[in-house]
Amino acid sequence: MNDKIKDLLLYCLQSSSKHDMFEWQTQIFIITTKSIIPFENKIGCGIYYKRFIKELNLLKDYCDINGSIIQNKINNQQVIKFDNAIDYKILPIVISNTDWNIIIDEVVKSVVFFTNDANSIILSIILSRILMDYMNEKVENNHLIESVKDSLIQFSIKDIMEKYYKKKLNNKYLINFERERINWLNTLNSNLDLKVNLLGNSKIYEYITLNKSKTIDIPKQNEKIINNFALYLSKLRKGTINPDKLKIDLEHINPLEFYLSKSKFTHPLLGKCIVAEKKLDDYIIIKTKTGLIKVKK
Repeated sequence: MNDKIKDLLLYCLQSSSKHDMFEWQTQIFIITTKSIIPFENKIGCGIYYKRFIKELNLLKDYCDINGSIIQNKINNQQVIKFDNAIDYKILPIVISNTDWNIIIDEVVKSVVFFTNDANSIILSIILSRILMDYMNEKVENNHLIESVKDSLIQFSIKDIMEKYYKKKLNNKYLINFERERINWLNTLNSNLDLKVNLLGNSKIYEYITLNKSKTIDIPKQNEKIINNFALYLSKLRKGTINPDKLKIDLEHINPLEFYLSKSKFTHPLLGKCIVAEKKLDDYIIIKTKTGLIKVKK
């Protein structure tokens, strides 16, 4: 199972891991994984949003996210905009869970956290179903199509919004959502394959349904970090990680600049850090457990 997860992650993250420092796509995967915690009252895992928000606010200090949906969220701007980070958020959610009901709830919440865009929500359901079936060794094309269609039909955005947000959606939004759902289902019915709409931009889709394989060499250190995350997600999936060991103090986190005068320091979110390089007044490169980051002064 660990090799299966590792190969999947290496393919999906290769383009954003080919340089010494991970790009925003891999960074989103990393902070999502770091924010996942096992439930205490049921089998499964979910994003601990109190930590995820802290990680997002820190991300802007070392990663270029200008103009992205992530930047909108940090600026407290809720937009109806397509979420181009779906792959990188659902990878850790789906891999670490085995129960479809938990997966669908956690995945949709991870999208709605940034946007209410109907296509983003629908795409997240499709990709999550494909990924879950892949993890369960059920990737025959006809099975995937029927599995995806059934998951789309059974899903209720109304129930999700009422259950988790105590929010009643307006009729205009619900009509638009149903229209998009029908469009996807009609395309699946007519084409009898999964090559529809926005799926072509998904690394998860490419790897599982098109049998693509890793083609880009990435730095050995980056590959080692991704392999470590594969092992970690495998343990989460098996339920062998004590959630108490993942809890940290989120109330006393100083701005990153507070730590930068020291050559070595421990940050509540980044862990043990070493200042690897200073470029005059421009930036500082820091070595962390999850890779190199460049922090502007």
